[in-house]
Amino acid sequence: MENERTSHIIKGEKTIYKPYTKCTFKGFSRNFPPELRSVIPPDEYDSIIKNINLNCIRSKKTSTLRVISVSGDILSMIVIGIPISVGCYVVDKIIYQRFYKKITKRIKTILFQLNSSEPYLSKGIEFSLNKSPYSRLGVEYSLNIVYD
Repeated sequence: MENERTSHIIKGEKTIYKPYTKCTFKGFSRNFPPELRSVIPPDEYDSIIKNINLNCIRSKKTSTLRVISVSGDILSMIVIGIPISVGCYVVDKIIYQRFYKKITKRIKTILFQLNSSEPYLSKGIEFSLNKSPYSRLGVEYSLNIVYD
């Protein structure tokens, strides 16, 4: 019979999304989960999370888009601004979808490097990323650590 693998999820800080204004990914908590004590040393865990956060914490500000959006809303009262408002809505969605794709790509690259490194291969530790939407456009990231 094969050994069943155990997993532990490390939730990321929620991304902050304010339409037409900004979006911020704050990374993952560096607090060591006691459940991983027998799997990975606390200083090694801290190093991994620090590396991910250093390379992936990002903020995107779009204050110009906010000004254009408000102008479009005001002008929509005389019909001219409707295309401006719709355009701002579409551009906002595109900008933040790209923002999240960059974060996801960076985290996956780091996790691939970790999963390919000898210490984790020999210990049977595997890192993966979970990503799920939690609001209109915000995304919640979590790391999944699977081990024997």
